[in-house]
Amino acid sequence: MKQAEFDWPSTGGEMAGRIRQYDWAATPLGPIAGWPQSLRTMVDVVIAMPGPATILWGTDHVQIYNDAYIAIAQDRHPGLLGRPVTEGWPDAYPDVIAPLLTDIQEGHAPHLRGYAVRLRGQTGEEEIRTFDTALSPIRDERGAVAGALQTLVEVTAKEQAQQLLHESEERQSFLLKLSDIMQRLADANAIKAAALHMLGEHLGVSRAQYHEVDTSGEYYGADGIGYANGLPLLDLKYRIGQFGSFVAADFEAGRPFRSDDLLADTRPSDEEREAYSFYQIRAGAGIPLLRGGKLVAILAVHDMRPHAWTALEMELIRETAERIWVAVEKVRTDNAVRESVERQTFLLAFSDALRAEPDADAVADRAIRMLFDQLRLDRCYLSHYRVADDRADIMHQVGNDRLAPMPESIRLSHFPEAFRVVFDRTLVIEDVLADQSLAQTDRENIISLGMRALIAPTLRMGPHRPLWVIVAAAAEPRHWTSGEIALLEDVAERLWAAIERVQSEAALRESEERFRQFAASSAGLLWIRDARSLAMEYVSPAIQTIYGVQPEAILGDPKHWAALILPEDRGAALEQLEAARSGKAVTHEFRILRASDGAFRWIRDTNFPLLDEHGRVQRIGGITD
Repeated sequence: MKQAEFDWPSTGGEMAGRIRQYDWAATPLGPIAGWPQSLRTMVDVVIAMPGPATILWGTDHVQIYNDAYIAIAQDRHPGLLGRPVTEGWPDAYPDVIAPLLTDIQEGHAPHLRGYAVRLRGQTGEEEIRTFDTALSPIRDERGAVAGALQTLVEVTAKEQAQQLLHESEERQSFLLKLSDIMQRLADANAIKAAALHMLGEHLGVSRAQYHEVDTSGEYYGADGIGYANGLPLLDLKYRIGQFGSFVAADFEAGRPFRSDDLLADTRPSDEEREAYSFYQIRAGAGIPLLRGGKLVAILAVHDMRPHAWTALEMELIRETAERIWVAVEKVRTDNAVRESVERQTFLLAFSDALRAEPDADAVADRAIRMLFDQLRLDRCYLSHYRVADDRADIMHQVGNDRLAPMPESIRLSHFPEAFRVVFDRTLVIEDVLADQSLAQTDRENIISLGMRALIAPTLRMGPHRPLWVIVAAAAEPRHWTSGEIALLEDVAERLWAAIERVQSEAALRESEERFRQFAASSAGLLWIRDARSLAMEYVSPAIQTIYGVQPEAILGDPKHWAALILPEDRGAALEQLEAARSGKAVTHEFRILRASDGAFRWIRDTNFPLLDEHGRVQRIGGITD
């Protein structure tokens, strides 16, 4: 810079000094000594002004400004001094400054309110500041417009307050409308679809979906429900980190995820960035929902274009996610209560029906038929595991034409992942093709059987000992409710208990039949008494030969039997019964008077206690010769 030819401006301050020292001869304004009085007067006025002000002089609109304007110039200071405004403010000139200067040339004094300017400080940090500005024409000695005076008033705080108010009103309006829509709906999928459509339209994005995380915490489901405008809705099951490890890290820690431009973001790997490009996902934001410290759901929003996510938008995504969760859980709770009542009603009828069946096969057939009808299945079957032989035998099945009958047996090794699951929990598949937790072998072989969805509760005889399984299958993808899963598990337990019961009853009947055949063929008399009352409960047909009476004549009251014993032997005989009732086995002899022919006969009786499961004498048995 060169020293001015005379000491003007004469006032103090940084800009007065810079103006004095500036080499004006190198600018369109020429040496300072040749400036017109009108310009010099306005410079004195501007320098003395307490607020930000600048002069734009001449056809090139060369800029001269005061000390207060330095805070606006920021990192452009002092380079703005003496430069045409087109060079100093190239970002604002075409759309903002140029139209204002056109008005000035026509003699108008234009105003601009709430103009936001992106400024960079001396440290390089950017900030958005807002100004009201007014321009007035400056006339030269001939009365012609020679330049413009621009004054500025910063209104950043005011604008921010108005913006906060606007955002608050916008948020409340959005949430009230969202609540109103959701309150009218009673279906979980309808709630999700309506809420996501409203959110997606409001944000102007390409896709919005609500994903629920499975119980393992490793996968989230994409059910094809949501808002789509350019990007297809997802309808598969994915690992949490499948679309970016950095995304998973945020979600698992409960932090919101946001990226304004995934292709410019430094966090994705090259492979992940290629995947985003392939799927046309340019920007993304997501809110994780944690309950009890566990990730349960994610609301993800994607855009095909770069999208600068605002704090308000992130808040609306979070609020929508929370409200979907509450509404969906309420619907599910209501449905669960209703399903519980229906389930209990069904299980009562189920148990009654099984009790009426005569054998294990009939019980199994009746059970799977009732289950098939109740859940509106395409096929239901009962299979017995033979792990050592690598197979499961299909014992009973029922179905319709949508699913072909199951083969007599299947190889367990054809379903490695599914079989691993049934070792310790119920297998639930809603869509074989979308379930990423299954091995490819599982998917191929399940599909070959015609199934797309299934529930398989397994009865286990201790850890890692699967015995048999009930499979409820559908030919199309199906969302299984918690009530349906619970019903299958209850049915499996009750069916097993019913089968054990009829098998035990059959074994008892067979045992009793063998005893009756033995007793009928025996020449000796077999009898059983109640230990408490000594009432006769059973006598074999030999009673007719030995005592000379019909069996029914001696059953019941012990007096019927005692009356046949000679009076002098009766007391000793009753004492021997008391001994047996106390737990002793005794043999004694007494005389009777046969009722059939009046003949006397010696009887040799062996009495012994019959114990219950607690070791107490419940009955007394006897053999009479």
